[in-house]
Amino acid sequence: MHLRFGFNGKEHDSEAKGWQNQIDYGMRVYDPRLGRFLSVDPLASAYPWNSTYSFSENDPINFIDLDGAEKGDPPYKKNNVYFIQLFNPWISPVLRKDWEAFTVTACHLNTDDLVEYTINGQMFKGSWFGFTWPYKNSSFTPIGKTVYEGKHVTGSSSPQTFSFSIKDGVVSFGQGDPREDADFGIGGGVPVIINGMPYGATNVFSEDAPRGLNERGDPGKNLRRFLTQRSNAAFEEQDKIEKGKTIVAYNSKTEAFMLVVQPSGKQGMSLSQIRDYLISLGYDNAISLDGGTSSALVADDRLLVNPNGFKDNGIPSGLMFRVLPNKNEDQKEE
Repeated sequence: MHLRFGFNGKEHDSEAKGWQNQIDYGMRVYDPRLGRFLSVDPLASAYPWNSTYSFSENDPINFIDLDGAEKGDPPYKKNNVYFIQLFNPWISPVLRKDWEAFTVTACHLNTDDLVEYTINGQMFKGSWFGFTWPYKNSSFTPIGKTVYEGKHVTGSSSPQTFSFSIKDGVVSFGQGDPREDADFGIGGGVPVIINGMPYGATNVFSEDAPRGLNERGDPGKNLRRFLTQRSNAAFEEQDKIEKGKTIVAYNSKTEAFMLVVQPSGKQGMSLSQIRDYLISLGYDNAISLDGGTSSALVADDRLLVNPNGFKDNGIPSGLMFRVLPNKNEDQKEE
């Protein structure tokens, strides 16, 4: 069967040199027969020690290349923000154990045969006493349901927030709770990109839209067709460069997931900047989970983004993405 997308999930440009002999990376094109790009690295001046035509610094086993401009290490770090691109991951919930911090639970779930990336889940309600010392997980309730293998495992209904679901390999994003029969689903998210529509602090309309439309809120059924960006109050709250962020994105063409995690308190990227960067990479869906001092990222048993200690003691649940070691590129072809 001919695949439209190949190595690193990039699109084949087969009209130029025959079937699957050239791949479009956006910034430049790649020849898989040579293992080289066919034009000079646009960031060559910043990396004088590298060949200007090399792919992932000649180390494709350990690194990926997001767009032909620079290598990407799962995770790839850009402006203090971690980006982790994954193909065909196994996704499961992580429920913090009683009397244990969330990141400790995540580290304990590490295995030798798979690579695990764990992030925090949606916002939650709970006892302030639990923030000062690890407390019973049942004392904290996520805002938004988590569904696993067709069962509601934690959280409360939150129809005004956004979710994503996976059912029989089909990934869907939208407003409301995740599918009750989902293989995996999580709600309580803030919209970043939903089915190709960017979200932001205000509405943005096309040039042919009537004048005087509201900058915020739903413009109404008859006027939605003029929207090029929809407003969301929660998006505006997270749209700060130094605010911690935890984002799950999906590219429906390449079927790649991207995890995006930024530590709290560091100069990183605004939610708008992350949104635009994801769009430039072809991602057409993304939701943001609990941010600020709750943002967490555990790679196997390594803490890459550590939440505030009080929050670490109270985060009730998160998500674990598992992939085969050193095979993020190969899984797409299988």
